Amino acid sequence: MARSHPHKLRLKVSEPGLWFGATVELQPDSAGRRVEPVPVAQAAFRWKGRDWKYLLETELMDDALAQYVKAVPGTVEIRVLGLTADHARIVQRLKDAGINFQQQGSFSGPLGHEGSIWIEVGVTVNQMIFRAIAKIAFNYMTHEHGTDFALRSDFDDIRNYIRYLTPPRWSPRMPVVVPVADPILFDDERQSRQTNGHFLTFDLNEGKVGFEAQVSLFNTAT
Repeated sequence: MARSHPHKLRLKVSEPGLWFGATVELQPDSAGRRVEPVPVAQAAFRWKGRDWKYLLETELMDDALAQYVKAVPGTVEIRVLGLTADHARIVQRLKDAGINFQQQGSFSGPLGHEGSIWIEVGVTVNQMIFRAIAKIAFNYMTHEHGTDFALRSDFDDIRNYIRYLTPPRWSPRMPVVVPVADPILFDDERQSRQTNGHFLTFDLNEGKVGFEAQVSLFNTAT
């Protein structure tokens, strides 16, 4: 299996079980037909009777590990996750920090059941992302209606927002980009989508006093 790439999407397992709280990356399976979660290099610590605390390899600093260095034997449990090379490297990192990790067993069961697993996605959405979404919508409008239409003075505000982050005159009353969970397709549901394709629409808004575009990348949030 290929080593993980630093820019791949990382997710936390939120399904109760052995893997709860672990960080995984989504990678293609050996056949290249499906996506499977693969644990990244990390270690988990648990004081007896408490919950597991997972630390990625980059978080295994001396100050984060100090509380486990002189722990009374039998009071703390440790898990090391990752591919074979990752496992050896994490164990060595623990030893370098003064933690004598003694492997007492292993667990390699499936991350999920029946081909699925619950994951927790953390996303930071800021004005840079909103500007990118607005630009996608504006580019689509330009493609469909032409340059002369896109260069009308009616669109000065949105062009300045996209280019310079200048707030439009109407933005105090209505944000430029509003994230919603509702799908674009009428017979899609929030938890069930027909396709993972991208969707874009452009039309008059409900009050017919302006235009509204919809952008849904991978048919997720709109």
